[in-house]
Amino acid sequence: MSGGDFGGGHLPGARHVPAADLASDPAGWLSGVGPDTEIVLYGEGGPSGPDTAAAVALEAAGYRRVVLYTAGFAGWVAAGGPVE
Repeated sequence: MSGGDFGGGHLPGARHVPAADLASDPAGWLSGVGPDTEIVLYGEGGPSGPDTAAAVALEAAGYRRVVLYTAGFAGWVAAGGPVE
């Protein structure tokens, strides 16, 4: 998801962080986020997209509640999920 797409709607409480940046420095991007906080990653890359690498990096960094939502934002909306 590009930064422009983020402004068009996103999951409540979401932060826009490019997956590659998150994968390379999870602690830097998630400063103040505890290891037991649920973190939901979503994008349009599907199960083999860059979000998967970010999820693996987060788990390796000790975050225990990482969810990879592979349906992306469009799937979230279609499922009736709340948006901001």
